[in-house]
Amino acid sequence: MVQVAKHILKSEFIAATASTSKVEEVLRIGANKVVDYKTTDFINALEGNKFDFILDSVGEGDKCLALLAEDGKYVQLTGAAVTDPRATFLFHGGKTHYYEKLSPYLASGKIKPIIHEVVPFSEYKRAIELAESGGTMGKIVMEVAP
Repeated sequence: MVQVAKHILKSEFIAATASTSKVEEVLRIGANKVVDYKTTDFINALEGNKFDFILDSVGEGDKCLALLAEDGKYVQLTGAAVTDPRATFLFHGGKTHYYEKLSPYLASGKIKPIIHEVVPFSEYKRAIELAESGGTMGKIVMEVAP
């Protein structure tokens, strides 16, 4: 999402959260500030900032709304729905128009998919363990045919 904020939304300032091992990578792909959520509360680290757009992928609605500008937009991907007129709950699934919007950025290399590992389908249990570990940076891709 950092790459989308930078290249498509043309955001001037991008703040993100990441675990300790992922902070440098998130900075590398374009975030201006990364808060290590393992050691720092993001509300305290970003206090004084008001954001025009917040994408919440972990369900921290009330905390995020405290950082949202009065006319900002909050998009929530998971968790209990927030009842605030600035909030939208977005179920991300096979929406073709999102892929059509991203396609030119992917083709030009401005946005690069981050793949943690390609795992053969025969090792699906290991792929699930990887996904559940929280220690990956990027997506785990299942290879179903050689």
